[in-house]
Amino acid sequence: MWVNKEAGTNDWMDKSARDADHFTEWDMADLRPWKRGFDAFIQYLREDIPASQIQTSSPVCKVFWDSDDAEGSVLVVTSTREAYIADYVVVTTSLGHLKERHASMFDPPLPSEYLDTLNGIELGVTDKILIGWNEPWWGMRPLDLHIIFKDYSLSADESWLYSVMEFASTQRHANVLQAFVTGESAKLMENLPEQEVKNQVVRHLKRVTGQNVPPPSFFRRTQWYNNVWIRGSNSYVTVTGDRNGLYSRQPLTKSVANSNEKQVIFWAGEHTDTERYGTVDGAMSTGEREAFKVLRQYALG
Repeated sequence: MWVNKEAGTNDWMDKSARDADHFTEWDMADLRPWKRGFDAFIQYLREDIPASQIQTSSPVCKVFWDSDDAEGSVLVVTSTREAYIADYVVVTTSLGHLKERHASMFDPPLPSEYLDTLNGIELGVTDKILIGWNEPWWGMRPLDLHIIFKDYSLSADESWLYSVMEFASTQRHANVLQAFVTGESAKLMENLPEQEVKNQVVRHLKRVTGQNVPPPSFFRRTQWYNNVWIRGSNSYVTVTGDRNGLYSRQPLTKSVANSNEKQVIFWAGEHTDTERYGTVDGAMSTGEREAFKVLRQYALG
């Protein structure tokens, strides 16, 4: 169950152990949260980019990457009917979105060897639940509650709770607990009304602690799978992918060349980072990696 939580798998036997060995842990001192959350990170990245060069709420629906013009340009079309001519394209979509939409998005279709590589990796689902109170009802010390089920008598709607192994205090808010839900259980939770999920969590806490748990003042849950632009949370190489030769994620970083042998499509995203996949810093470093590849292409003329 712990492996399922880390990978977002429904069955831990689906994840390649070789892929797991590549992951590099960081010291907790390196993981200090930003005071203003991820907004601070986005604002930092935008500081030196003119606002006119950033187009939001314009989902890309088509990428024509093998044109007949001599320069080998790429035509990018959005669902808002805007079109852009580009020398290069860096694709940073989530793995789930890419696997779901590549057939309709890229024209011509992506090379078969790249799609074969893509088939060896999946996007798991790990959702987070945050629930808080004005005062911690469990006392002033941080809570770290581990749960092991001895019987399985929960109703069908509550069965997703079997994948919740712990409730733990968050780093920065002593009166807020967090829990993780994985795999098919996460998908079941996502499809329940938020109020029902909150009620079930409170009932569950009462059941496992034997304490009188008051109504919470704060509740949030992620819905990564139901988000059509994401479709999951963190990637893993499958056992089948490993058996077919996907021993690392390096093949996922191989850029795509057009008929003029010009590299025009570059791949970034957490799923393309071998050592820090499934992390924000891993995703960030892959964007930098591909940006430097593009700069080298410009330098070569």
